Amino acid sequence: MLKKMLQCKRVIPLMATLFSSVPVTSAEAITVNRDIDGNVTSVEDIQIVETGVQLPDSDFLFTVTNTYRIDFLYGTFNDIFGDPNQPDFDTSCDLGESNKLCFWQNDPQAEFVINQMNDAFNALPTFPLNVVGTVIDPPPPDFLPVPTVNSNFYYIPKDFNGVDVIISRQGRNNDNNIWETETDDFPSGTGVVTSYAGAQLTSQEFEAEIPESSNVIGIIVIGLSMILVTKKK
Repeated sequence: MLKKMLQCKRVIPLMATLFSSVPVTSAEAITVNRDIDGNVTSVEDIQIVETGVQLPDSDFLFTVTNTYRIDFLYGTFNDIFGDPNQPDFDTSCDLGESNKLCFWQNDPQAEFVINQMNDAFNALPTFPLNVVGTVIDPPPPDFLPVPTVNSNFYYIPKDFNGVDVIISRQGRNNDNNIWETETDDFPSGTGVVTSYAGAQLTSQEFEAEIPESSNVIGIIVIGLSMILVTKKK
């Protein structure tokens, strides 16, 4: 009987997993940080949910929920993110790291993040006219302490032409005071000073995806195991 009880305890957590909900991204869940003038300084809790992810050394597919923080930065691409012509140019996006190129060569995710931020900006009770970018590598002494620059647009960099041009997606406060996502890519030189949005992966959650047929079998097994334990008691 003890063996059956232990078996029952092992399958109950699985039952909880089968019925757990998948996180859904919404503008309401995003945290928008602002300065005293109402301009946006950073954005937190942006989530991207990916399904059918195959992890190394696993027989299951997973739903992965990645949560990001976005900081606005003002400077050249090379000063902010590194020189893409160098062999040590890093485009990884590991948990806790801050290289800020989490959507490199991933246009759908870059567009998704811009859309989510713009929706959050437009939903605020008081409309933010600008984002506030921290100046990267400012020349002393005129710019001390480290200054910030207001911009009515921002770029999420996503690719490099192999020579000297960065390809970005753009979010902008248009003439009607609505933040919108530009449909066309925006090219700019690696040495051009402008307003960028840098991303950091702040948390990552994994949930095993159980096939529907396995759900039914698992529920039946759980039920039989619990009945068996009850009868033998």
